[in-house]
Amino acid sequence: MSPSAESHALSGQLFHTMSAKGSPYFAGYALWLLPAGQGHETASRVIQILAGQESDTPGTFEPHVTLFGSLPAHSKPATIIPAVHRAIQSWGSGAGYHLSLRRQPAQPGELYYQSVLAPIIPQDSLLGLRKSCEKELRLDMDKPYFPHLSLFYGDLSQSRREELALEAERTGLIPDELSFEEIALVSVEGVVKDWKVVARVHL
Repeated sequence: MSPSAESHALSGQLFHTMSAKGSPYFAGYALWLLPAGQGHETASRVIQILAGQESDTPGTFEPHVTLFGSLPAHSKPATIIPAVHRAIQSWGSGAGYHLSLRRQPAQPGELYYQSVLAPIIPQDSLLGLRKSCEKELRLDMDKPYFPHLSLFYGDLSQSRREELALEAERTGLIPDELSFEEIALVSVEGVVKDWKVVARVHL
């Protein structure tokens, strides 16, 4: 899918138009799982390496696995954050507040914000956490969930995306298993350089 049309659906959210440089922009909030420790450092390094190989890139971003790419337009941090705390409490009583996820090899995607990524194996602990958040946030998610570690954003040819995916693996930096210790509430207003973490909630 190419980001050339005026609006596109991605992870249940609509981004409405393109920036001056051709980068789609969002509005609202997202929930991300942030890798911990060495996994965060090495994933950040790979994101920087790939971004450095392309002149037309929206920039780098925090390593993450998206739990929810969009929250309802009326959602506010004052209500989202307590709901996430409740969701973690409910989920952790069975999962033990530990989240360790295995990834698959980096691969090209089809969307601007899934240009190069490493799919995450959707094990029960991850799906349980997402379901708990969905319940506490009163969300009705009707789209399939595709967990993945984002590595590069951009509108590239399929062959170039494949090259960057191979480069991500050649670095040997990203561990096959990543630990996660917190959920970030992220403001995704505007383009990538404008996105910011509003709050972090520990698992």
